[in-house]
Amino acid sequence: VQIAQYIANKLGMKLEIYSIEWNSLLPALESGTIDAIAAGMSPTAERAAEIDFSDTYYESNLVVIISK
Repeated sequence: VQIAQYIANKLGMKLEIYSIEWNSLLPALESGTIDAIAAGMSPTAERAAEIDFSDTYYESNLVVIISK
């Protein structure tokens, strides 16, 4: 939220935050319902064919843990 607020402030815009299900994010962006997605979405070739990504601004070493 802090990064999104910073960007909105720099652009002179009001930040509005919506809770949208993951599978609905891209359709909402593509339809113009929302202007941006500020979520941990990794760029893939498939997604890049549909939308534009910013440069990377955060990297994480998060992993999924499962039993052996």
